[in-house]
Order: sequence, then C-alpha cells, then structure tokens
Amino acid sequence: MTDRILDDYLKDLDPAKVYFIKKDVEEFRAKYGSASKNRLDILLDNKRSMEPANEIYERFRKRVDQRIGLARDLAENGEFDFTKDEMMTRSRRDAEWAVDDAAAEKIWQQQIAEEILSEEM
Repeated sequence: MTDRILDDYLKDLDPAKVYFIKKDVEEFRAKYGSASKNRLDILLDNKRSMEPANEIYERFRKRVDQRIGLARDLAENGEFDFTKDEMMTRSRRDAEWAVDDAAAEKIWQQQIAEEILSEEM
C-alpha cells in the first residue's frame, strides 16, 4: 500500500514522466517506500504525511523550473534538424522515467521540436 500511495502521488504530479528523473523516484522510494523506516503509511498514522509530500513537491517544483528554462531556451535558440528520421513517444504515461537529466533534456528537445514542427505545418 505504501508503494502504491507513493507511486500515485508521483504520477499525479508528473503523469507524462517529463519532470522527475529515475534518480528522484528511486530516492523517494528508498526514503519513503515499503522497505524504509519512514514508510508513508507509518508517517500517515503519525500525522506526518506532509513531510514527504512537501519534500517531493519541492523537488517537483525544482524540476519544473529547470524544464521550463530548458524549453524556453530550446524554443528561442534551439537548432532542430527536421530531416532526420526520428521516433518520438507521444504519450509518455506508460514510459519509464528518464534515466538522468541528459535523457530528460532529450525528451524535452523532442517535444519542443514536435511542437515547432506542428506549428509550421
């Protein structure tokens, strides 16, 4: 149950899996998942559920700020090659979390390129 609550919260914040990276998710699972001393169900029973919720949300806000900055930079200064044969996952709901920041940036670059391309057509 603890893992499901945590996973549901992460998915509620980031359903397309474009903000958090795998390291974030693994850190939260290690810290608040069923194998930790600070399991969410125990914190809920002790009326301390806002501690992990706030910590996770603050990380989410940090990632959103990073990604918005990246998106702005890419939209204004990015160079896109629309001649390459590339595939992009339109729905990331069932995708894995990006392995690291570089992988997350690649996802955002593809999304911005797709948006620019769709505006041009």
